[in-house]
Amino acid sequence: MSTPSGCSSSKFAMLWQTADNQVDYVPAFSVEWSTNEARLHLLPEGGEDESFLNSLQPSRNSLVIAHGHRVGICQITDNKYSFVGGRANFSLTAAVQRTDFTPSIEVALGGTSADRLGEMRARRLLLNENPYVESRDINAITDELFISGQDTFVRVQFSPFPRLYTQFGSDPGRFLEIAWICAAAQLKLSACVVDIVSLQLGLIRSGVSMGLTVSFKGRRKKKYVNRPAYEMSIEGTCSLI
Repeated sequence: MSTPSGCSSSKFAMLWQTADNQVDYVPAFSVEWSTNEARLHLLPEGGEDESFLNSLQPSRNSLVIAHGHRVGICQITDNKYSFVGGRANFSLTAAVQRTDFTPSIEVALGGTSADRLGEMRARRLLLNENPYVESRDINAITDELFISGQDTFVRVQFSPFPRLYTQFGSDPGRFLEIAWICAAAQLKLSACVVDIVSLQLGLIRSGVSMGLTVSFKGRRKKKYVNRPAYEMSIEGTCSLI
């Protein structure tokens, strides 16, 4: 069994056009993020990135932007193209409209608290634990509704890691960084947590099998003034092939 190489951050920005469900991952040279505005200087890796970035023009359409531990629903206000040092550059400016993705009301399921449901959702996302299975049983359907996310911006049915590995696995370092920002974004968009304390990913091979090791700590949204926020710690391996 090999020692996994790992990453605990990502240079990539995730850009998700929700209207047509197009997602791109582009390296960021610099990012400035304030309460109301995000400015990103992006370095496209090829023609597909350039085409995607060219399409991001000021409009009323929403764009999810994620970089580092920051995730927001934004609206593009300016898109500047430049060619410097023999390569294309894009400078995006966006109005930040929403950064809190926890529903106003989170309901428990029987004896399972909303915090525990959030942790189960995070384990599904990070480890592909108890993924969605189609069922006609009303109890199973109800359980799935609460586990995958009720009234959340994103519902979690499976881990995104196996799909991302199929798409980007030929370059392990690139895959790890893309998987990292995708996970960081979805952990917040699905209301698993509001704060990511740490997220470490690593590749590990055993025979013909490939896995992604995960070490994660995060905090849920604080509910009571006199009680600390619910914290979760998740360790394990997600099978990729």
